Amino acid sequence: MSGRSSRRGGRGAGATATPRNQARRPKGHALTPGADERTTPVDSQRDAAEAVQDELARFVEQQNLQDVNELTGFSWSDIKELVQQTGLSLGSQRWLRQACRSEPQTSTQGAQELLRSRLRLRSRVELLDQCLADYEEYGDWPFRGTAASERMASEYLAGVFRGGRTGDEHAEYYTAEKALGGCKAMETHKLCLHVLDLMLTVDEVNVCNSAAAEALARYAYGLEVATEQVTCKGDWTDAKKSKAKWGLVRRYNTMDALRTRRIAKADEPVRKELERETQQQKFLFLKMQDRGAPTC
Repeated sequence: MSGRSSRRGGRGAGATATPRNQARRPKGHALTPGADERTTPVDSQRDAAEAVQDELARFVEQQNLQDVNELTGFSWSDIKELVQQTGLSLGSQRWLRQACRSEPQTSTQGAQELLRSRLRLRSRVELLDQCLADYEEYGDWPFRGTAASERMASEYLAGVFRGGRTGDEHAEYYTAEKALGGCKAMETHKLCLHVLDLMLTVDEVNVCNSAAAEALARYAYGLEVATEQVTCKGDWTDAKKSKAKWGLVRRYNTMDALRTRRIAKADEPVRKELERETQQQKFLFLKMQDRGAPTC
């Protein structure tokens, strides 16, 4: 059984590239070359080299790298395991191995961590779309029956990652736009978005099915709603004229929603008991009035 739960959902590696010389053949053309089109060993080597370069170019684009030199700056021992996980053909892997540094980095572990972050820095919107494709309803969803029962993480994060921004970049942009620099509450906003970004891009958690992601997204969104009317520093630092509505944060976060969740099976008997007590007190009050007895 896989160690990754269904709520996280793995993401597959890319497809294998079509051989370049096969793609060139017109439809209906014989696969076996005729006498007039037999290739020489030099032609075959050239085609193979071009196919490798084409695949590496696609790989660089998919992984959001500046160029393939971002990989060849490492030693092969640093990147071997990570590159093999991406689904590159053996030809491309062989080319990288030859182009890499011969000596290992000072810290192989540190180099692998850096490379891992680069290889997984794919489009956040693309990753979010994959999460939505695997969206599931769960009977044990912890916020069911509360004000936070409707999931909103996917819609909120689609706005956060719009334009290719990371979670950290969105937090910094929002703080600057609202002149909220120095506001302690917005440090929490940045932390929530930083963790959500890591969950999506590094841990590969399906943030659309994750209760933890929903809690973080709701808290971050609540802070944005609370500061929606803020346009300058005085709008949140001046207690008398503050436009920041910090009380709204409680309305959105899941912690208060869980505290206020009602359990009908437990509430109904108590409600009926309270109604009986109220009726009894009202009856006794009227009786005392009829007898002329003091009621207080």
